[in-house]
Formats: sequence, structure tokens, C-alpha cells
Amino acid sequence: MTEQTKAVFSNPKLLREKLGEYLDTTNTAKIERYALAAEKFFAAGGREGLKSKATWSWAAFFVHWAFFLYRKVNNKAALYFILISFASIFAFIPMIFAGMYAKYHVIKRFEVALDSGEAMFKYMSGKAMWVVWLIGILNVIAIGFIAGCIYFMGVGGFLMAMSGKDTSMHDSSYEIIKDDSPNLVQNKAQNNNISQNSDTQTQKEQIIKDLYAKYMINQEPNQPLLALLSKDTKMLWNKAENTDDGMICLEFDPVIDGQDWDAKELKKSLKISSLPNGNVLAQFANFGEKKQVEYSFICDKKCAIDDIKIQTKEYDFSLLNTLKECSGS
Repeated sequence: MTEQTKAVFSNPKLLREKLGEYLDTTNTAKIERYALAAEKFFAAGGREGLKSKATWSWAAFFVHWAFFLYRKVNNKAALYFILISFASIFAFIPMIFAGMYAKYHVIKRFEVALDSGEAMFKYMSGKAMWVVWLIGILNVIAIGFIAGCIYFMGVGGFLMAMSGKDTSMHDSSYEIIKDDSPNLVQNKAQNNNISQNSDTQTQKEQIIKDLYAKYMINQEPNQPLLALLSKDTKMLWNKAENTDDGMICLEFDPVIDGQDWDAKELKKSLKISSLPNGNVLAQFANFGEKKQVEYSFICDKKCAIDDIKIQTKEYDFSLLNTLKECSGS
């Protein structure tokens, strides 16, 4: 800081005059806010220079990089544009810093302008009015875009699109616009089928996950399974259970492919996945032995287990076939 600049900062009246010229304003309230901030920075620097101290600017907080462009602090405008663009959900952090140190950056540039002589001071003074026009144009474009979307999509459709949900998957909630194109109708039907199949498969996987979750807390064999069987399979189960043999033909629990299980090992090794045929495969280890159990379903409003299949080198098991044999069906 030159001696001449120190003299400006040391003289309250001269400081406010020069700030009025630099900021290109006659607004005494605005000049006073910047003058008080300048005196604060000058005092913090031991009256030999400027030292940054936190102040606050709502304008810089809300429009950050545009504020710095308006005040011709272009390097800070570029910095905050990059920081806020890449900060995503944490953008509020650089926004706060912009609000806290905006006045310091403006006054620092004011100091440089004073140090550079009268001609350069006049060149560096003022504000970039084109920024105001840019922001205005961008706002008009944004408002026009939103208005257009609402006009063509409706308020509900626009809000659904903004929320990131695919409205084509939920056409039952909205009036379907008539279209003579058979391809459009076919595509909508395909989209609905894909959505329904995905939901059904997710439901199937969740049923098997819930089933094995009960085995992880060592419940009685077969008991968790009974509540999840389809109506026909459960009927066969009850019929087989009431025969003279009393389910002797089913000598193991098909869910864990054994008579006993290690709950901790089951929990650690269990993997549930969907197969191309729509069935669900459970893979796990039981007492060190790898197991694979395949579940098929019957789905109406809800899905229920229809059959359990286990294929190994030693045997080929089907719960449905076994129950039929047990019950004499």
C-alpha cells in the first residue's frame, strides 16, 4: 500500500469520496457499508495495509460469481463459479465464504486501483452493467422454459419430471393423451410390462430374503416356509402331513437343503439373485458345503412360493413332486 493510499484510508471523508467514485454510486448507505468494512480491514492490517476480516454481503451469498463480475473482481468470479459448480450439494459452503469475504475482495481491488494512479483508478472503477442484463435474460429464459413445460405437461407432469420420476411408468395416475401411432401404444405397453415385471421380481427376491432372515435366528425347520407357500402347494403340504406316514417322505428342510444349519454361516454366505426364467436362486454355505436352492412362484396380487427345486450330483428334488407323492395325489 502506497503512502497516498494510506492517506485515503486514514481520512474518513476522503475514503468515502473515493469509494463513491470507485463503486460508481451516490447511495450513501452503500458507501457507508463499504467504508466501515474498509476501515475494519485497514485497522486489522495495523494501518499499514489491508487484512481480511469476516463481514457479510447477502448479494454475494445469493449470486456469488455474478456479484464479483458486477464488481469487476473477475478472478474471484471465476474461482467461485468453479467451486460452486462442482460442489453439488455442498455448494452452500463456498456460497457462505463468498458472502463473508466479498467486501474484502472489493476493497482489496479498490486498494490496488488507488495504488495504480489516477488514470488506472478511473479505469478500474465502476460496475459491469452487462452482468445485470445477463442475469435478467437468463431469468427470462428460465421462467419461459418453466412456463412452457407447465403449459405442455401440466403442473402435475412438470412436478413429476422435476422429481426425477418416469411418468411413462405411471400413466394410470394421469389422463393418457390419445395418439393414432401404434408404435406409441406398443411402447407404452412395453414400458408398463417392464415396470410390472421389475416390481414382481423385486417382490419375489424380498420374500426369499425374509424367509432366510427367519432361519438366521434359528427358527423351527419348515415353519417360516409354510406361511409363504401358494394355496395349492400348502394344500398338498397339509394333505401329506395328515397321511399315515406323516411327511416321513420329506426328511429334510428344503430351504436349507439339510436337517440342521449354521445360522452365522448362513448369514455370512447368503446370496439371492433372479434367474432369466423368473425364478429366484438362493446360494449359501451350510457347515462348509455349498448349497443352491431354486424357488418358483405363483403371482397374482401377491407372490407365493409354488415349488422349491434342488439339483445336485446325488439327487434331483422338487417340493411339489415330493408333496404329491406323499399325499398320494
